[in-house]
Formats: sequence, structure tokens, C-alpha cells
Amino acid sequence: MAESVFVGSEEWSPEHLARYIIGNRLSDRTFTMLNVADLMAKYKNWQEKMPRVEPFYAVKCNTNRLVLLVLASLGAGFDCASESEIDAALATGVSPDRIVYAHTAKPHKHLEYAREKRVKLLTFDSEFELVKVKHYYPDARLILRIRNDALIATCPLGQKYGCCPFTEAPDLLRAAGRLNLNVVGISFHVGSGCHDNTAHARGIAEARRLFNLGHQIGHEMNLLDIGGGFAGDVGTSIDDVAVQINTALDEHFPRGCNTRIISEPGRYFVASAFTLACSVHSARRVRQLDDKMHTMYFMDNGRYASFAGLAVNRLIINPMPLDVEESPLIESSLWGPTCDGIDVVVKSMLLPRLSLPSWILFDSFGAYTTTTSTKFNGFGEPDEYVFMTGNTRDSLNGLDLFRKSRKTFTELPDELPKPLTQSGPNVKHLYESPGKCRSKEWQGRIQQLKKFTDNFYDEGSASRFSPNKIRSP
Repeated sequence: MAESVFVGSEEWSPEHLARYIIGNRLSDRTFTMLNVADLMAKYKNWQEKMPRVEPFYAVKCNTNRLVLLVLASLGAGFDCASESEIDAALATGVSPDRIVYAHTAKPHKHLEYAREKRVKLLTFDSEFELVKVKHYYPDARLILRIRNDALIATCPLGQKYGCCPFTEAPDLLRAAGRLNLNVVGISFHVGSGCHDNTAHARGIAEARRLFNLGHQIGHEMNLLDIGGGFAGDVGTSIDDVAVQINTALDEHFPRGCNTRIISEPGRYFVASAFTLACSVHSARRVRQLDDKMHTMYFMDNGRYASFAGLAVNRLIINPMPLDVEESPLIESSLWGPTCDGIDVVVKSMLLPRLSLPSWILFDSFGAYTTTTSTKFNGFGEPDEYVFMTGNTRDSLNGLDLFRKSRKTFTELPDELPKPLTQSGPNVKHLYESPGKCRSKEWQGRIQQLKKFTDNFYDEGSASRFSPNKIRSP
């Protein structure tokens, strides 16, 4: 992460910051921009909409150190799934009781590390895990994770984690009692990217029944973890699901019931706070079967890097070319930089004619992007830049954890940067359409190849790589 943080007026947008970075040659390759004000606004909105629910940020969603520091300074806890994530959370200065080790199948070395760092809140969903905890961390405070799937979710999780609340959960509560382990609560996760506003309410109702059973067995039941699944892209809202959650809590866990309510939001906090900038460095014009031309644009970021979420997280992308001249929209596609033929970001969309090099921005790019990327073919991670307003800086400097970090700041000029101008070779003439292909033999071979590739992408294993939705730039 860049150690210096840019500070400017509220007039500065991601587009302006991208122009400043590119125009001043601070970066000539793909980079991300974090808007800290957006992150802080999300935290305030959470407190207003669900004041009884403490957010424990899901570190796996985005491990940016400044994100963790800002959320820690505001009062958030952390949902961690490994030794390294626990380390990252503790590095912000939070106490161990603000961390939940929310993985139900923990390597014993990581379990021992949690004990060493006094991170006591652990989740489990099997008797195997109970036996392991009894051996390595017998004084841990355990949270039983039950399965509670949303009807619609971007990434369902119930097939891997969470026990059946009816057949398995009662037996596990009794097994923990026999092992003299301390179960303190119930957790569930509706699935990442939930599109079912009633799912959390169902889980809360099931948790109440198991709380009652836990009390009967002799467990100290005082914590409810309602998991994640909250939307965070630009234009989304948690208003409706917040109403459902608050109503269910008032019914099943009313105020004064001595139960701590926590949650594990990830994408809600960081998705809209990040914008990705990609350099378009190459292009290729190809002929289609109808003799129309198609332009392939090659970027310095793709499916093996920040766009890995197209496969693993059903990432929704919104390509926005930066400072291009007005021109007719042409059939185009966006490709990543690796040698793999499936490294395509957008198979087909209309774009203006791009000069080389050009830049394309993608908003809502903070969730499960950098943390799922690889370095295949030797292409590195994006550079990282941070932006905040003067008021945001003043607010953060008033918070103890952030002030102790002693961040350095770079003041941006008052004058906003002007649109970028073309700096590379003139390639406009290359967009002129050449003559038609007259070879019937060649057209026949192309038709066979198209049928094969269509089947591969639309019906075969790679169909999962097709974006769910492309918003027009």
C-alpha cells in the first residue's frame, strides 16, 4: 500500500485522481484508488440502520492496511479466518476480544496461534472440531455455526460450512457439554452477495431456539453472529434487510436480553470505496463471420489478477473509458494480459475507438479483487493510492488508533487536472475497415471454430467466467 495518502477538496473524483496519477507519471500500470470518505460513510450508515449490530469486518474481503486501520479506529471488530488475518487485525491495535476466528475447520497451528494471541471467540460446526479445540484451546469461547442459506446469493456457503440446525446442532451442543467446552453463541452466514432480504430473519429465529436449548444444557449463551452477505456496490442499499433484521432481533432477542449481536460484513464496507484503473496497451482487429470488424483491447489486468472475481465471486463490472475522443461505438472486447485464452474480461460490448495507450476505470472494485488475484505470467499486483478530503483527515486524526499510526499526507492542488491527451502512436487509421473476406473455405473453418468456442464458453466448464451483467459505460 502506498504510505502517502492524497488529500484534496470534495471536488476531486476518482476520474480526477486517475488523471493526476497518470498525468504526473506516478504510475504507468494498473492501480486502485481508495476513497476513505466512502468507507467512513458506510460505517456511519451501518450504525444508523442497525445500531444493535456490531460490525466485525471480514478481513478476507480486502486486506488493505488502511481499510483495516480506519475501521479499527471507528470501532469495528474483525472476522478472521487464518493466522495471517489475525495478525493483520492485531496490527491495527485492536484488542483480541474484537476478533472472531470465524473458520470452522482450523489448522491446529493456527488454532495454537489464536490461543497465543488470546483470540478466544472461535466458530465450529462438527464434533471433529470440538475434539481439536479440546486438545489445543480448551478455554476458548465457542460459537456454533448453523446452516442458513439465502434463496439467492452470489456465493452460497452452506454446502461447505454450517451444521443442520435441526438434526446436528442439538447433538453438537450436547457434545460440547460432555467435553466441558464453553459454547457462548450461535452464528450463521446467508451467503456472500445475498439477494434474499428475509434470510437473516430466518437465521435469527433458528438461533433463538438453539439459544434456549443451549441454556438448558448449561452453556453460557450470550452472543449471536448474523454473518455477512450485505450489498456494497455503488447504488445498492441495506435499508430493506436492516428493517428485517431489526424486527427479528426485537422479536427474538429484545433489548435487555444480555445478548451481544455481531455481524461479518465485508463487501458492504469496501466494494464502492475502490476504483480500479487499467491501462489498455494493445489492440487487434478481427473479422467476424458477418464480415463486420471486432476490436480486441488488451489491458494490463485480467482474470488472473483483479478480475478473478468474475469466476469466484460473480463480479459485476462497469467499464468506463477515461478521456476518450467522441467516436462511433464499435463492437469490442476486453482481454487480460496473460497467455491464457480464457483471460477475457468482457467478451462483447460497445466502446468508442481507443487510442493507445488508453485507460479504463472500473467502479465498485473493492470486494474480493486483490485478495483473490495471482501473479500468473509474472504480472504484478496493482499499485495502490488513497484519497481523502481534509475533513476526513481531521476526523480520523481525532481517533486514537489512527492518530498513533502517524500517516503521512500529500496535498493535492486546488485546480482539478484536465482531461488526458493522447501520448502514444496515432492508431486512428487502423480502425478503417479493410476489404471483405471472400474465401468460402476459410469462412467454413471459422464457423466450425465458432461453434466449438461457443459451446465451451456457454455450456462447458468456462461458462462460469461469463460476467452476469455488463453496465454500459
